[in-house]
Amino acid sequence: MREEDEVLEETLGALDLPERMLERWFAHNRAFCDEHGGRRVYPGLLELLDRCDQALARRGSRKEKP
Repeated sequence: MREEDEVLEETLGALDLPERMLERWFAHNRAFCDEHGGRRVYPGLLELLDRCDQALARRGSRKEKP
């Protein structure tokens, strides 16, 4: 894992929000971007949201392991 992704995971954890709320927040932001030009207008933000989704998925998969 890249150091940037580790920092992103730490940052998401520091927000102290349930994962379901983070997912909802990211989906809301992604929908806004999609409705206002998508990757053509918001390439950086959508890339960050993709990375946040991946970080949440990794965090969730770690919780499932004993």
